[in-house]
Amino acid sequence: MGLIAGVAGNSTTTHPSIVKFNDRWLYFTHDGSLYDGHSFKRNVVMKPLEYNADGTIKPADNTPSLVKH
Repeated sequence: MGLIAGVAGNSTTTHPSIVKFNDRWLYFTHDGSLYDGHSFKRNVVMKPLEYNADGTIKPADNTPSLVKH
């Protein structure tokens, strides 16, 4: 129901995935945030999924971030 994330402004495609790892649900995608990045020079982005009170998934922002252990 709804959109989790859109295409990053510096990349023309998206190939997302959601994976459960160590009892956490993680969202993977890519963007062009590398130095001189673009649609054919991409960076992997990984974010933990966050949920609303009703259990639906909150939209993920498109800023690069790290998942801390």
